[in-house]
Order: sequence, then C-alpha cells, then structure tokens
Amino acid sequence: MIRFLLGISRAPFLPLSLLCALLGIAAAHYAGSSIRLADAVLVVLAAVLAHASVNAFNEYFDFRSGLDLKTVRTPFSGGSGSLPAAPGYLHLALGWAVLTLVVTVAIGLYFIRLRGWMLGSLGAMGALLVIAYTPLINRWPWTCLLAPGIGFGPVLVLGSSVAAGGSAGAAAGWSAAIMAVMTSGLLLANQQPDVEADRSVGRRHLAISYGEALARRVLVALWCLPAVLLALAVSLGQLPPLAALAIFPAILAIANALGLWRLSLAEALPLALLGRNVVACLAMPLCLAVALLLAA
Repeated sequence: MIRFLLGISRAPFLPLSLLCALLGIAAAHYAGSSIRLADAVLVVLAAVLAHASVNAFNEYFDFRSGLDLKTVRTPFSGGSGSLPAAPGYLHLALGWAVLTLVVTVAIGLYFIRLRGWMLGSLGAMGALLVIAYTPLINRWPWTCLLAPGIGFGPVLVLGSSVAAGGSAGAAAGWSAAIMAVMTSGLLLANQQPDVEADRSVGRRHLAISYGEALARRVLVALWCLPAVLLALAVSLGQLPPLAALAIFPAILAIANALGLWRLSLAEALPLALLGRNVVACLAMPLCLAVALLLAA
C-alpha cells in the first residue's frame, strides 16, 4: 500500500515542492526574519503534501476518464501507472488525495492564525489549484499554462516565506517569479508526449488548442526567461550577488530552448531534453536557496 501511495503521489516529482518551500524559507531568512525550526518543518510538510494531493487527484481523475489507459508512459509524462496496475485501489487514491489536502489546509489555518489573513488568499488559491487542476483548469489552455507557475511560484515560494518568517520581501518575489516561469515550462514540456491522448478526453492545453508549433515557441520563451529575470534581479539589487550561482540552471534551460528550436515539429521531444528540464527546475530553487542563506 505504501508503494501505491507513493506512486499516485508521484514521489519522484515531490522534491520540487520541497525545494520551493525551502527557497521561500531562505528568502524570509535573508529578509531578516527569525525562523523557528518547527514552523519551517510544517511549511515544508504542507508544501509536499499539497503537491502529493494534486498529483493524487490527477491520478484519480485520469483513471476515471480513461486517460491512464491511453497514454504511453515516460518518466516525465503519462501518469504513474499505479491505478491501471491496481484498479481496486481507486477509492484509496481519492481518500489519499482528500487526506493530504485536509492536512495541508489544517497547517495553512495554523499559519493564517499566526501570520494573519494576508496568507489566506495564497492558501485559498493553492487549495483551488489542487482541487480544480485536473477536472477544470486543463480545459482552458492559457489558465492551464499559468496554473503550475502560480502554484509553485506565488503560492509555494511567497506563501512559504510569509508562513515561516511573517514577510515576503523582494528576494521572495523575484524567486517566486523565476520559479513560476520554470514550473510552467516544466508542465508544458511534459504535456507534449500526451497530446493525442489528452485531446481524446477533452483536455485543451496549449498544444491541443493552438497547435504544437505555438506551444513549442512558448516553451522556448519560458526556458529563456529565467536567465533574464535572474540577471535583472541581481543587477537591481533585489537578489544578492551570490544568486548568480543560479545562472548554471538558467543556462541549462537556455540550452534546452536551443535544442527544442532545432527540432522539427515531426520530432517528439527527446527524453534527454525532458530530463534536463527537470534537472534545471530542481537546481534553480536549490541554487537560489543556498545563495540567500549564504548571503544572510
């Protein structure tokens, strides 16, 4: 059962939410906030559970719609395959999705009481994204594009900064913007292998609604933008000079963009490119968090 729960939570992807939460905490520390260890642990726990919840809801709804039986799974797309392998656990998947969301909301209410209702709007937005992403949001192409970025950027990075330290300074804001762009790019890239299967169940993300050519141009822009945001933030003094460490994952993202630009539309996105995309998305919050902690 533990293996099944880890599968529908898509455990290999959960480090992204953990690192975004740590980035928010580091930004709060850099801004001068005193961070209690217990609060930091709760912030990270809430971030990971929220991510597990949206993944479990996604697995549940994708199995109910039949999408799980139509996709060709890769390490980056097509679902975990947990429910097709154990369909008798369908209700357990829904129960796990609800339970992880309830615990996340409970932790959020604790921090709202501690920090005030400014945090409530971010928490409400996060809960809405968790519940609505699969059944509703991915039927609106531009909302579907923005939703992951909003969830991992403003909700996770800014929310973690406010929850752990009581404030969200300029460093948290710029870090949230960078992660918003990177995670929207991550999801857009991982949608590419599933276009036909997604179309068959009524999804309408960017590649389905406007064609793969436009989706790939948007993806190229999303992979180039983090380097621009990072350079602006450091040059304006909004991030410390040490944040230039994050230029390495930003350069990797640009290299991915160049690789994608050279592909013809007839060529599928190589698994190596999707893998490098994941590496860049994980390395960026790690580099920024380390830089902010060292600068503090």
